[in-house]
Amino acid sequence: MADIIIENPNSLSPVEIKYEKTITPEFFKGLLFWQKISNTQNGAVVYGGEVAQKRSNGLEIIPWNKSGEL
Repeated sequence: MADIIIENPNSLSPVEIKYEKTITPEFFKGLLFWQKISNTQNGAVVYGGEVAQKRSNGLEIIPWNKSGEL
């Protein structure tokens, strides 16, 4: 499902960690499942690339060198 679950004061946030530099739909499979079962719109992918993104479905894409911002 997710590699890490971060506990925040009011929610849990799933994080997937991928070493690839190119974002693929497969990155989001576990996070989309999490959204479905938890009825939330959060989550993040940490990946080997260099560009941060915020997706319309509430998911964030975070470059590995910015992962300390989680």
